Amino acid sequence: MRNILIAVLVVIVVLAAALGVFIVTFDINKYKPLIISKIEEMTGSKAKIEKISLGWKGNLALTIDGFELAEKATAGGVADLSLRKGSLSVELLPLLGKKIKINSFSLDGSRLNIVRTPDQKIAIKGYNPPASAKEAGKTSGETGKPAAEVPPVDLNVKSFSLSDAEINFTDSSAKPPMSLSVKKLDINITDVSKDGPMKIDSSMAVFGEEKNISLKGSVDGVFDNKPELTGFTAGLDLDKIDIKRLIAAAPGIASIGLGEGLKGKLDLNIKDLSLDNGKVGKLDAGLKLTGGRVPLKSLRSPVENIELSASALDDSVKADKFSLELGGAKIKGSGGVKGIYAAKDLDMDVAFGIPEISSFLEKSFGTKTKLDGKTELSFKGTAKGLDWPAISKSLTGQGKFSLDNGVLLDVNILKQAIEKLEAIPGIGAAIQANLPEAIKAKLNENYTLLKPIQKDFIINNGIVEMKGLKITTDFLSIDTDIRVSLDGSAEGKGILGFMPALTEAILQPQSQLAILKNSRGMIEFPVKYTMKNGIFTLLPDLDFIAKKFTLEKGKELVTGLLSSLSKGSGQYTSGGTAQTTGAYTGQADTVANTEKAIKDLLGGFGAKK
Repeated sequence: MRNILIAVLVVIVVLAAALGVFIVTFDINKYKPLIISKIEEMTGSKAKIEKISLGWKGNLALTIDGFELAEKATAGGVADLSLRKGSLSVELLPLLGKKIKINSFSLDGSRLNIVRTPDQKIAIKGYNPPASAKEAGKTSGETGKPAAEVPPVDLNVKSFSLSDAEINFTDSSAKPPMSLSVKKLDINITDVSKDGPMKIDSSMAVFGEEKNISLKGSVDGVFDNKPELTGFTAGLDLDKIDIKRLIAAAPGIASIGLGEGLKGKLDLNIKDLSLDNGKVGKLDAGLKLTGGRVPLKSLRSPVENIELSASALDDSVKADKFSLELGGAKIKGSGGVKGIYAAKDLDMDVAFGIPEISSFLEKSFGTKTKLDGKTELSFKGTAKGLDWPAISKSLTGQGKFSLDNGVLLDVNILKQAIEKLEAIPGIGAAIQANLPEAIKAKLNENYTLLKPIQKDFIINNGIVEMKGLKITTDFLSIDTDIRVSLDGSAEGKGILGFMPALTEAILQPQSQLAILKNSRGMIEFPVKYTMKNGIFTLLPDLDFIAKKFTLEKGKELVTGLLSSLSKGSGQYTSGGTAQTTGAYTGQADTVANTEKAIKDLLGGFGAKK
């Protein structure tokens, strides 16, 4: 037995030595022209190989240096497909049994160009096999005999690595065409198998020259077209993104108007994600953005200091908390979307803090507003869709609004109100004559100071409604119901009241406006107002005022007529002044007297007699 073992060991040593001598002395480069011609025959392109090596590194190792493929039309130029160095390690014993078991496979400095043609076909530049090559797997060429059987390949590979790779993709079928480049791509995959999960560790440069994306985790089901990611993490460095390249890869982003200067770190944690023929099955993931900065061409100042913590579960996405700064304003809150693949039901809970409204709008949107001051706003509601047009039309919910140090710029509500009253014949001169100098000085100001406001509001399908809103200044107040569209226009109606001090000034001495006094001694009357394109307009309800005067005059007229008729004096009073119309002589005289009284009344409002 001992002699048999010794004999076996001697045979193994001799075979190993013979294999070593064979590997050292065998020059595979002698077959390089034949290999190149076969590659050109298979690919339909011009091939180039600098060196081929066969060695032993624990396993049989085949190494190729300087491999290039170029379509014949571009031969002599830049290669369409190239590889700086490739190495394949194959286990020896399975190979002796006519089986290929790859131990490791590595590619260094590879370059690949992929195109999608206008007719939606995918092609690899440099690989354009003729029809005869496509049939090579079926027949042995000219003889028509079945091709030699290819040894089976064991897909269980211990490791695969791709280093310093570049992949360029051009989609000519898209409108406009798109292009994407992945550079400095490094991938290490271990435990490659169709029966178990693969472990991936990768980094690359996308939309730029510097590495900005990292990926790490386990992937299973790739060979069944049902990949599942578990314990997967991804990181994106926004600072290293070239906006021009991003737009070239996704032309639709151009409509957003992204500017240069993106910043922030985006981290994605995928606990579980499964795909079935491209459709999401399970989804359990978390997203975090820190130090975010997004410049938009539509905004004069960028969105800064963006912090976001979000999670996704199946078809729902929830922003657990977010905060950002824009034009000096701070915005924070939370929200979520249900049915991200279909219904897109959005819910939100947000709070705004704006120290100066006008500065915020000027810095952010380049627009001017008539309203300024410090405001805080909170809102909780729902909407449909993910883009602003859809949200603005469906937004519904309730919130709270406050305004401190409020001012209407280039708007003098007091002046507008008095000017409208002065338009009533016989009243304007009296108002100007009785106004104190302090109030007259106020009429020359080009602003209106507002008292602090705190109010609840509701939003119904994009329309903001505030009922019972009280707007107060030093000399007047407006109790109103207001409707504001999310496009910035507003309209409302309410009751405008002059404060007692202003009322007393206007009504001294006795004025016809006394009929507009309420029980608190304030002149008040209905008003309508609008705000559109930054222009505020106040419109007192002149019809109401005219009817009020008509009613009061009518009361005086009827009272005077009844008194005159009861006394048989043929007199009536109008406006508190006795007028003689002649002795009462019957029904005809009564009619004539009434007509004259009405003419006198209408004359007070500018009617023709």
